[in-house]
Amino acid sequence: MASGKKAGTSNRKEKGRRKGDPLLTADRSTELLIDLTIASLILAIVVLVYSISMPVVADSRWSVHTAMSVIKEGNINLNEYRQVLAANNYYMIENHEGNLYNRFPIGVSLMVVPLVFIYDRFAGLGEVVKTTIPSEVELYAASIIVAAAGIFIFLIGKKCTGKRWQGLLLAAVFAFATSAWSTAGLALWQHGPTMLMLSAALYLILLARERPALIQLAALPLSFSFIVRPTNAIPIVLFSIYVFLEHRRYFLRYALLGILLALPFLALNYSIYGQLVSPYYSPDRLGTTSGIPRFLVGLAGTTISPGRGLFLFSPVLLLSLAGIYLKVRSRRFYRLDYFLAAIILLHWFSISSVMQWWGGHSYGPRFFADMIPFFIYFLIPVFERISSLKSRLTTSAAWSLVAVLVLFSVFVQFRGATCSQVQSWNVRPEIHENRERLWDYGDISYLSGIGDNLFRWHEKCFADDAQFFITLQP
Repeated sequence: MASGKKAGTSNRKEKGRRKGDPLLTADRSTELLIDLTIASLILAIVVLVYSISMPVVADSRWSVHTAMSVIKEGNINLNEYRQVLAANNYYMIENHEGNLYNRFPIGVSLMVVPLVFIYDRFAGLGEVVKTTIPSEVELYAASIIVAAAGIFIFLIGKKCTGKRWQGLLLAAVFAFATSAWSTAGLALWQHGPTMLMLSAALYLILLARERPALIQLAALPLSFSFIVRPTNAIPIVLFSIYVFLEHRRYFLRYALLGILLALPFLALNYSIYGQLVSPYYSPDRLGTTSGIPRFLVGLAGTTISPGRGLFLFSPVLLLSLAGIYLKVRSRRFYRLDYFLAAIILLHWFSISSVMQWWGGHSYGPRFFADMIPFFIYFLIPVFERISSLKSRLTTSAAWSLVAVLVLFSVFVQFRGATCSQVQSWNVRPEIHENRERLWDYGDISYLSGIGDNLFRWHEKCFADDAQFFITLQP
C-alpha cells in the first residue's frame, strides 16, 4: 500500500517536472515560432499573388468610404462624400432623415478600419475617396483578409492532422483554387470577412475539444459574422446548438459574449433605422422563388451550372464530398461534422431559394463562397486517406488526380481574378436579360477570350480595363 502511494507521489512529481521542463518549454516556443513563420509566409504569398489581380468596382464600392467616415467623422454616414456618390448615381445608397448610408452591412467596413487608417496615414487616402472609388485599396485589404482566413485554414489542417504540410496544402487550395481568390480577394465583398470569421470560429471549436473553456471565444467571430452578412445566422444558430450540446457548462458565457458584441450593432441600427437591423437584413429583400421547379433550378445552378456551379469553378471541392463519405464509412463522422454538413446544406437551400441565385454581376459561385472553409475542412479525410495508402502506385495515382483537380481549379480562379474579359462576361450580353447563358456550356465565363489571351494574359486582359469599369457603372 505504501509502495503504491510512493509510486503515485512519484508520478505526480514527474508530471510536475515535465510541465516545468525547460526543454519542453523550448520545444513549444520553437513550435510557435515555426507556426508564426508559416503564417507570415501565407500572408506575404497571398498578398503578393493577389496583387496581380484586377480590382473590381462592385457592390462593395462604399466600404472604404464608410471606414474613412468612422475614422474621420466618428459615424457611418457618407454625407461628406456626396460628390463621388452623385458620380455613381447614388448606387446602393440609402437616405434616412437626410443622411446618406451605404445599403450594405457595416461589418466589412468596421473590419478594415485599422487597414484603412494605416493606409491613410502613409498614403493620404482622405482626399482621394472624395472623388474616386479606391479599388486598389479594396484589393489589398481584401487580400489581407483572405490571407488571414488562409492562416486559420492552415491551423485547422495542422490541428486535425498533426502535419504542417497538410495544413499548408489546405491553405493553398483555399487561397488559390476557390472563390477566395476570384471573388473574396478582389474587393471588399462580405464573403472574405465571412470566411475569416467562420474559419476562426471553427478553429476555436476544434481547440475546445482539448481546452473546453475556449469555446466561449467562438461566440466573438460568430457574432461579428452576422454584422458582416445576414446569412451567417445559419452557422450562428447551428454552432450555438452544438455548443449547448457539447459544452453546456460554458454555454451561458458563450451566449453572453455573443450578445455583448452584438449590442452596439443593434443600438446603432436602432438609432438610424428605428429597428434593430437595417433593411438589408429583411428576408424579403432579394425575393424568393415561387414553386419547387424554380427552387430545383437554383439548387442545380449553384452547384453544377456552367455559369455559376461551385463544382465547375472549383472541381477540387468534389473531393469534399468524398471526404464526407470517408468519414461516414470509417464511423468518424462526429457531432461537429453533422453540424458542419447541416450548415452547408441549409446555406445551399437558402441561396438557391432567392430569385437571383446566380448572384448578379459576379464570377462563379459567389453565394457559395461563404461555405468554402467548411468544404476545405472536409478535404482533410481525403488527404489523410491518400497519405495512408500502402501501394506507391495507388498513392501516386491518387495524388495525381488531386493535382489535376487543384491545377484546373487554380486556372479557373486565375482567369477570374486577372482578366476583365472574363469579369465582363456578365454584361456581354446582359446576364439578367439572358439567363439561358448560365446554362450554356458553349459560353463558359472563364473561357472568355481564351484564344487571345491565354499566354499574353497581362497584356490582353488589362487592355480594356477602362471600358470594363465604365460598363460596371450603374
